[in-house]
Amino acid sequence: FNAGRRAPDEAAIAQGIEKSHRVLAAVETLAHDDGPFISGTLSLADLHFGAMIAYFTAAEDGRAVLANYPKLSRWWDDLAGRQSLLDTDPGLPA
Repeated sequence: FNAGRRAPDEAAIAQGIEKSHRVLAAVETLAHDDGPFISGTLSLADLHFGAMIAYFTAAEDGRAVLANYPKLSRWWDDLAGRQSLLDTDPGLPA
């Protein structure tokens, strides 16, 4: 039962996915070639970007897009498994 819930705006979603490539490509070029963190050591950049990517990858479309960026995919796989991230996951809104 979806009382009060609107249907997703598929055009807005498609536009957001399209624009995400620009951001992900830019961060991919900055990401460290090896190691689990964007700059080589854990930084605020990892934590801030990680929170955004957590929501982005909650949707199948986001996971599919991220898979096109190997350094970021590897980074996310490492970060997503960190206990501190799991402990502070607020979950998706109801």
